[in-house]
Amino acid sequence: HLVTVNDYLAARDAEWMGPLYRFMGLEVGVVTEELDPYTRREERKQAYRADISYVTNHELVFDYLRDNLAVHPDEVLLPPLNFALVDEVDLLLLDEARTPLIISGASGDDPGACLQARGIAASLRPDKHYRVDRKARQVLVNEAGWSAMEKALGIENLADGEHQAYQHVLYNAMLAAAVYERDVDYIIEGDQIYLVDEFTGRVSPDKRFADGLHQALEAKEQVTVRPEDRTLAKTSYQTFFSLYPALAGMTGTAYSVREEFGSTYGLQVLVVPTNQPMIRKDKAPVVLRSAEEKFQAVTSEIQRLYGLGRPVLVGTTSVRESEQVSNLLRERGVAHEVLNAKNHQTEAAVIAQAGRLGAITISTNMAGRGVDIALGGAEASAEEREQVVAAGGLAVIGTGLHEARRLDDQLRGRAGRQGDPGSSRYFLSLDDPVYQRFGEIDPGSRVLSGLRKRLADQPFGEAIRDGRVLTSLESLRRKVEIENEAMRKEVMKYDMVIEQHRRNIYDWRAALLLADRGDAEQVLTEFAGTLPATEDEAEHQGLIEAARFLLLETIDEHWTDYLSDLETLDDAVGLAAYGQRDPLVEYRREANHLYQKMLGEIRQSVAAGIAELG
Repeated sequence: HLVTVNDYLAARDAEWMGPLYRFMGLEVGVVTEELDPYTRREERKQAYRADISYVTNHELVFDYLRDNLAVHPDEVLLPPLNFALVDEVDLLLLDEARTPLIISGASGDDPGACLQARGIAASLRPDKHYRVDRKARQVLVNEAGWSAMEKALGIENLADGEHQAYQHVLYNAMLAAAVYERDVDYIIEGDQIYLVDEFTGRVSPDKRFADGLHQALEAKEQVTVRPEDRTLAKTSYQTFFSLYPALAGMTGTAYSVREEFGSTYGLQVLVVPTNQPMIRKDKAPVVLRSAEEKFQAVTSEIQRLYGLGRPVLVGTTSVRESEQVSNLLRERGVAHEVLNAKNHQTEAAVIAQAGRLGAITISTNMAGRGVDIALGGAEASAEEREQVVAAGGLAVIGTGLHEARRLDDQLRGRAGRQGDPGSSRYFLSLDDPVYQRFGEIDPGSRVLSGLRKRLADQPFGEAIRDGRVLTSLESLRRKVEIENEAMRKEVMKYDMVIEQHRRNIYDWRAALLLADRGDAEQVLTEFAGTLPATEDEAEHQGLIEAARFLLLETIDEHWTDYLSDLETLDDAVGLAAYGQRDPLVEYRREANHLYQKMLGEIRQSVAAGIAELG
């Protein structure tokens, strides 16, 4: 499989529009969302069984999950996995590594508890009842906070096991109120909350926070609280791509994380030279004291470049920031385009003309990775292109650094492509989220408070000249990068605890669904013991089809319960650290216990069901 996260322009613009075509004697399949996995299943299968398949990561992984919910061999789409070549590989295998990929079904839960919890969370006050750990995106509730919640609920002790559901809903309400921000982590359109992908800046229309957090956000923003979905199948990109015997990838920003690629995936990073010499000028960052001063400086720089006729791409770190810069430019009467998760429908049209003489484009990360901005604009004449080249090419301005250095490099890389002229410059402040991430409970906060004291007498709007300030900020940002890498590795450790369980379940399903009669009977015998004896071969064969279906249905039911239990376990093991116990050890022990319990319940249910069949 050749996996890419780009739109398949070649596939869509060519004369053929089917799932297959031939290239250099090879059969090539193209899997897109237009090939619905249910109504156009055979075409989708055909594309997957070609010599080479082009498919988005999203379509591929969800087909894998759907295959492991299938109840008939004809429903299985994917052939055996052999080799994957992944485009933008660092985005997928590192940045997206913490994102669980879930197929869900409605649970029918009553959302009323979320609305009650919203009111209680809103009544609590920072410092008095809780602290926010922005580094870990957690809320740390103190004794006064617990007492206030118990009083509001009329409960004597929330820590009692019988009140575990209350604890969970209240904690999600606290997260929604104190940690997750509108127009940063999510946007509201109509009566729904849509998540904003922190790495691409795009809306993720089919993604919802799991384990009740999305419902807590809906309650907070007073939109319709939809029942929480029940997890039917779940994996991660890290886990899925580790299934391939051979794996490779492409990206322009893997070198800085080459050690992580080696330790996590056993992949070596090789640098391919650019096609043309790079002449882009990457200028030193401009550091301001406050966010207000920074945005004024950004706006002035945009105006200056506009006067030179240069096209300008302004990269912001959130929807909120993009709108803030837009408002400041509007006040100065500077024409511009805005591209963020709220108006993503216009993306192609905006990007097509972002390289015109004097064009100003303000964007989130949507314009940061894999975007090619043509100087002069789309279909520009040679004269129009030369005008932009003579003016200095595309100027990239960043309004703040990201937690991952690679995202900054991606933004810079929009300028100076294929030997064109261009420039990049970042504007920073002590108020930037990447530095605030360390919050009040981290030594990093003392660095920021010390810098603020040192710069207290500096005139408003004046750039900081002290090189030690930038060194201190770079040190803080590096700490964030190290923490994120450690977090990705920790997530993988937790996921690997259940990966063998997942593979066992999926292998048993495959044997029941796709294997020959002998393998299927072996799985049936393992779970149900000896099948009822019968002298009639046709009757015996009928019993084996019936038993296969019964076992598949039972496995799926109990596997869903197991996944639900694991989500509850995630919350519980977080408390283990307070008792001086290793959360990972506790998680592994409890997950194995739940797994063995699940197997016992499957055996018991299937044995009873087969006895009735006999």
